Amino acid sequence: MARGAARRNRGLPRGSGHGAARRPQRLRAPDRRLAVRPAPRHPPRLARVVRDRPRHGTVPANARELRPAPAAAVEDGEARPLCGVCSAGRRRARRVRAHSLGPRAGARCHGALRTVTTPGSARDAFLRHLADVRGLSPHTVRAYAGDLARYLEWAERAGADPLHLSHRRLRGYLAEMDAARYSRRTIARRLSAVRSWFAYLLAEGLVDSDPAAVLASPKLPARLPKAMPADEVRALLESPDPGTPAGLRDRALLELMYATGMRVGELCALRVGDVTSGSASVRVMGKGARERVLPLHPLAVAAVNAYLTRARPQMDRRVADALFLSSTGNPLSTDAVRRIFRRRLAEAGCAPGASPHTLRHAFATHLLEAGADLRTVQELLGHIALSTTQTYTHLSVKRLREVHGGAHPRA
Repeated sequence: MARGAARRNRGLPRGSGHGAARRPQRLRAPDRRLAVRPAPRHPPRLARVVRDRPRHGTVPANARELRPAPAAAVEDGEARPLCGVCSAGRRRARRVRAHSLGPRAGARCHGALRTVTTPGSARDAFLRHLADVRGLSPHTVRAYAGDLARYLEWAERAGADPLHLSHRRLRGYLAEMDAARYSRRTIARRLSAVRSWFAYLLAEGLVDSDPAAVLASPKLPARLPKAMPADEVRALLESPDPGTPAGLRDRALLELMYATGMRVGELCALRVGDVTSGSASVRVMGKGARERVLPLHPLAVAAVNAYLTRARPQMDRRVADALFLSSTGNPLSTDAVRRIFRRRLAEAGCAPGASPHTLRHAFATHLLEAGADLRTVQELLGHIALSTTQTYTHLSVKRLREVHGGAHPRA
């Protein structure tokens, strides 16, 4: 009996009671080989209590935005902690502890209180950011304002929240413009404005997500700029009559545009002190408040000096500082310069359809055809990206043929 009991008790720990030392236990494996399980070196740890926290994914974005503000926030006063509107859903793993501690933790995490914004106030704040921080021109800011106004009008018609919507809903805005037969360039420009707006709102912590970031812009067809031939440019520059004040002004105006390749807005923004006859240069304030100094050839300097000495004193009735004035003494606007250009273009017998910007294209194309390097033309035009200037390399086919004929071994 003792032998059988010993067999039955084999593998059990010796001793009894709760305080008995635990030794390695012998387990019978299925293949009748003994396996030894070592005793744990450390006492078992207590299980960590995991609390069930609400996830942002259970409610839509607009419902999260309309949650009641914490008690410490201002009641009906347009202010609440930023953690109530921030992108905690994307950074939940990092900030869930701080956000679960209440409004003080949110203020410590984000450092300030944010304003509950409406679509109109968010648009106005973005436009001020474009003008004051990014330094964009008033024309560019006005274009952004128009594109965002069209987007807000669509959101009102579609019954969508313009600040909190999915990318599928936003795609409906593009589909509506496509059904209305808007050009691809217009659709791409309006989508770019909405994308820039959402990027600003996301950076400021005013929205949870950017639905416009995942939408692709329509593919635009390649469109080469039009350039005037050199003989038409010469006829245009010689069309104004130098015997009249208006003729002297128009000749100086056209010579200055073709000599520098400046934009119409840059031309109208010139002041008398920006032109320096001694150094044969002109100071131009371009897009984004970027200033550049452009050289002038002798014909342009002579035309500007003749206008300043013989014509402008008869037009300056209000002691204006603008370089180019109208017959009534007011500074010339961009529309006035375009009208003068069209009138002189018809007098020269050139093909209709050209604009002052066409003269800028002719400036760049003629320089490249004469052998100027692309980097120099970029500086003269005021382009930020070299790829913008590379567009003019497709126009100078004559220059490409000359280089090919002089460099190719078989030419």
